[in-house]
Amino acid sequence: MDGLRAQSIKGHKYQHILAEPGEADVSALVDFASLRRMAESEPGVRAFGPVTQGELLRALGIQARLAMLLRDEFDEGKADELFTAYERLTHESQMGKTYKALALLRLPERAVVVAPEGTPQHVAPPAGFELTT
Repeated sequence: MDGLRAQSIKGHKYQHILAEPGEADVSALVDFASLRRMAESEPGVRAFGPVTQGELLRALGIQARLAMLLRDEFDEGKADELFTAYERLTHESQMGKTYKALALLRLPERAVVVAPEGTPQHVAPPAGFELTT
């Protein structure tokens, strides 16, 4: 696994990546700038992002979803759990800034053929990536 930059987390604690295959979350440490350059060097590929996990989840409506869940939750302990989970996923001091996402799209072949040489490919960004280029 020379050059592998990955981490394994279970129960909010880091562990060896092969300690419990299939039982722990595994994430890779990605050089998004390099990945984006590599992807966009391929004809017909368009990249959006990266965006932070917090930005992406907020753009996808996590706040509205939390409000819906809290509206129907009468157990104060469960409501606290929901809000704590929301903060863990979105807050900058937790997972919200650490984890990132990059969207890669392959444009339809006809879009590549129609565009004049050197013209940027225009395509609607995927949900959550509207504010990126």
